[in-house]
Amino acid sequence: MKEKIKITMYNNEKVIVNNYNKLLDISLELVRIDNLLIKGNNLKIKKMDNYLIEIWGKVSIIQYEEELSC
Repeated sequence: MKEKIKITMYNNEKVIVNNYNKLLDISLELVRIDNLLIKGNNLKIKKMDNYLIEIWGKVSIIQYEEELSC
């Protein structure tokens, strides 16, 4: 069983996400990881491996999206 996602944020400029499963979408304004949505400006992935993603940029919102059932 995989551990829960852990999010660490530093001064609205750096976010580290641990224990993620899948990177779903990335642009300069949005990063979607599993059910996690990160919005901001000039977002860039600086480091990525199987367990950690480090995102730099001006972060404005970190939001957990509930899974939608059809």
